[in-house]
Amino acid sequence: MKSIHLPAQGWAKSQSDSMAWVQTFDLQPTEVCVHYWLHIDPLPYSATITLNGHAVGEAPGGQPFAVDVTDYVWLEQNSLVLQLAQAVQPGRSWLQPVPCE
Repeated sequence: MKSIHLPAQGWAKSQSDSMAWVQTFDLQPTEVCVHYWLHIDPLPYSATITLNGHAVGEAPGGQPFAVDVTDYVWLEQNSLVLQLAQAVQPGRSWLQPVPCE
């Protein structure tokens, strides 16, 4: 299964918080059971990550981050928010679908 890349230029500044960045995306239905893993390239500073209003983890600065977000994704209008310790734009992130066991 192919990864779903969220483009780095797709991040937008949150209107309510100067150090938060938002990325929105939709998912397509699959014909098989999948789990979705969120991957984020290393950030220069730590970040709190929420997906559709659910806290999914804390990314340490300087290290890649990955977490299972299967329970938090929807088919339409997903909202990924990175609350950064410093006001820098995040880079690349993606969802990796993994077949269920």
